[in-house]
Amino acid sequence: MSIHRGVLTTLFVASVMVSPTLGSVQGSASADSGTATTNAVSQPLRYTAPVRAPVIDPFRMPNGPFGAGNRGLEYGTVGGEPVFAPASGIIAFVGPVGGRLVLTIRHPDGLLSSLTGLSSTTWSTGQVVLGGDHVGTAA
Repeated sequence: MSIHRGVLTTLFVASVMVSPTLGSVQGSASADSGTATTNAVSQPLRYTAPVRAPVIDPFRMPNGPFGAGNRGLEYGTVGGEPVFAPASGIIAFVGPVGGRLVLTIRHPDGLLSSLTGLSSTTWSTGQVVLGGDHVGTAA
């Protein structure tokens, strides 16, 4: 039996537009339902790996704005593995890009995390997510 290894790409980019309302993300989110409640529980911002898989292609600085390189981290995943929010924030985008399902989180520090290569997610734009919440499944 062979296990097909997939690729989940995490791209961390500087946000061009930062909303001052994101100064502190508050709330607690249910990983099962993907819904957020506002019980004023805050969590310090801390980035962690979104999957429990090895990095198979590390960050490589491009030689220019459109040059070769790797602007994120690529993880060797097995289809069906859970994918977690790398840090707290607000879901800024969910949808297909280039035929792959993407979920983007806008973090209070102005960075965006885009998780590319999901097979499914129950989250939608505007929801509050806490670091470590289950946000999808790897393709």
